[in-house]
Formats: sequence, C-alpha cells, structure tokens
Amino acid sequence: MNRKKIMLFTAVCSAALLSGCGGSKGLVQDYSKDYVNLAQYTGLTVDREVTEITDEELQYAIESDLAMYAEYNEISDRAARDGDVVVIDFAGSIDGEELEDGSMEDMEIELGSDSFIDGFEDAIVGMKTGETKTFDLTFPEPYDGVLDGQTATFEVTLNEIYEVITPEYNDEYVASISDCSTVEEYEEELRATLEEEYAADALDMACEDILTTVIDSSTFSGRPEELYESCRSAVEIEEQTALEDYGIDDIHEIYGEDYDQDSYILETMYERMVVYTIAAKEDIAVTDEEYQAALEEDMMYTEYASVEEYEESIADVTSYQYYLLRQKVLDFLGENNHFNDVDASLYYEDEDWESLDEEDLEFADEDVQYMEGADDEAVEDADSADAGDADDTNSADTGNADDTDSADAEDTDMISLDGADYQETESDTEAS
Repeated sequence: MNRKKIMLFTAVCSAALLSGCGGSKGLVQDYSKDYVNLAQYTGLTVDREVTEITDEELQYAIESDLAMYAEYNEISDRAARDGDVVVIDFAGSIDGEELEDGSMEDMEIELGSDSFIDGFEDAIVGMKTGETKTFDLTFPEPYDGVLDGQTATFEVTLNEIYEVITPEYNDEYVASISDCSTVEEYEEELRATLEEEYAADALDMACEDILTTVIDSSTFSGRPEELYESCRSAVEIEEQTALEDYGIDDIHEIYGEDYDQDSYILETMYERMVVYTIAAKEDIAVTDEEYQAALEEDMMYTEYASVEEYEESIADVTSYQYYLLRQKVLDFLGENNHFNDVDASLYYEDEDWESLDEEDLEFADEDVQYMEGADDEAVEDADSADAGDADDTNSADTGNADDTDSADAEDTDMISLDGADYQETESDTEAS
C-alpha cells in the first residue's frame, strides 16, 4: 500500500466514521466468483523489522515523560529567557508588504527550541510581558522558493511568559508516575514497554506488506457497482476530512498534483474486494459485540456522553465496519504467514532514498509539518486548561487527535518560518 493510500485511510479511520447497526457479516462477500482472481495469501514470507532499543532512545522516552509532567508557572517579574514558553503576537513583512499568512496571535513557542528561522527566538529573549519589538531577519537559502534569502521585518508583542518546571528525575518521581520504586526499575520497565511497542508496530507493518503483496499479485476484472459506489462515498469523506484537518481547499496540496480520485476509488475497491474475499473464505467477521466494544472504546476519546449519542453523530458505517474487519483479516495474515526478522538499521540502509522524487519528499515534509502544527495546538489547549496538569493535557490531546468530528470547528492560519507550519486557532463553533 503506498504512502498516500495509508494517509488517506488513516484520515478516515481517525475520524471514526461510524453509524447504524453492528457487525460486518452483511459486508463479507466472496468476489472471487466474478471479479477477482485472488493470489496466494497464506504461507508467504515477508521481512519484519527488529529494533533494539538504544540508550539514546530510552533517554528520549525518559525526557518525553519528564516534559509531560512539567509544570508551567506564569512569570510577570522578569524578562523571557531560554527554556521559557512564551505567548506572542507577531506580523512579518517585506518592504512594507505583509507576508502571506505571516501574522499570528497568541502563538506559543519554547525559546531555545530552534523552531523558527535563526534569530527569531533569540530576539524574544530579554523581552518582558507587554513589550513590542521590531527586528529584521533573513530567510535561509534554500527555503521555500519564494522567500529564499530575503530579509523580512517582524513585529512581535510578548503577551505571556511561562517558566517550565521539569520534575527532578529520581526515585521519588518514578514512584509518583508508575508502579516502580527506583529509577533502575523504571528504566527496565520502560525499555520493555518500548520493545513491545516497536515489535507491535513492526508486526503491523509486516502484515500491511502481506496485504499489499496479495493485492498486487491478484488480478481484477469488472467492478461490483454497489461496492464501487460505497468506495466512492468513502473516498469523498476521506478527502473532506483531510481538507478540514489541513484547513485548505485543494486536495492536491496534500496528496500531490498527480493524485487522481478515480484511480484512488479503484484502489480502494480492489483492496476491499481482497479483504472481503479473504474474510469470506476464512469465515472472518466482526460480531455485534466487537462492533459495540469498538464504539465504546472510541467514544472515550470524544466529548459525547453516551455511545448512542456518539453513534448518531457520525456517518458511513460501512467504512468503519470495513476498518474493523480489515484489522481482523490483518491479524489472520499475521498468524498464517512467515516473517524474516531483519535488523531495522540494516533494513533502512538498503532503502533507495535517492529514488524518491521531489513530490514524495514534499509529501513527507507536509506530513511532518501537519503533525508539528497539531503538537502546537495541543500545547495551546493544555495551557488554556491548566498548564500544570499533565494528565488532563494527555486526555485533551488524545481526544483532539482521535475525533475531529467532536472537536471545536476552528479557523487555522499558518506560516512556515523554518519549513514547519505553526498554527493559530480560533474556536468558532462547537460541532453538534
């Protein structure tokens, strides 16, 4: 499955497109009778990455946990300094003409994080709350093909300063956040958890590779119209979700100029035909109980008070039922095929990165930009609720990520000062 298809499928799944009745038995159909010559799907061998957790990765996880439990104390009696989180308004211009999407209000940044072009954060260090400062900075070369090497004037107003108080890493700290009593015990448990997560991710990727191999090796003839129309509807919803998430109007800005909806609908249909056919042959289905359990689990990350209310608020039951069935088929493939464990570092050394074209690299960069923008919004949400409450922050982050339908409708402006997008959000209306 190519990267764009994974991205689109993830978009529809993260939106939790549910509705209607329970399991998937009504969807399962053996399309091999008329539409697909199904390739071998058991007894195959694919590579599976094996990752050893390095000391650096363990340390990164420790520091990430420390940051999650940090407290944010508002400061009013001193100037901003490196390590502080500040809230600013800013506007950028060149020769008196404002930069496109070049102004933001109430944007949070951590000074010293190198999130912006060189000199931007340094210029804020030493400012006090309420102070406005104007300074010139030169965009690097290369940059975005438009602002490369140009000098811009930025006007920044510092609204708030927060001192970040990170917990001391000791036995007392680990005892407060876990069942461990010592740092050594905590690190051993954390390493084991990371290994389990890496192994689970590697298995998921390997199972996806098997499914892709089966689809690519199968042959298709004709199309079942009912399934085709269902896939068309699903793709349209996926696209709309992606556009809303990115806050833009042109799907090609997300998935590249060569993205073609008709081709993607066919790809989606072919995948579903393979999944449904394997499910039919192996008697795999999603039961009503499994469907209900999935609803209940997903609802936990939303603002809905009941499963019924949650279920009524969202659409496209077929896509969500398919998603649940697809996972069960992937589990079956994982149990009935073979894996050749490969060291992950060697695996990626063999990747032909130079073969990636410019569009692939741009897409990967857009993916990173979007995720970084989402992280900024999560920090903003956390501080507005309670800067020092790490547990509440986590809950808010998870809810926002897993259910865009239940989140507040937002207007988003972006400016890229380092190649990554930073977002300003203004909540307008609550989704009903």
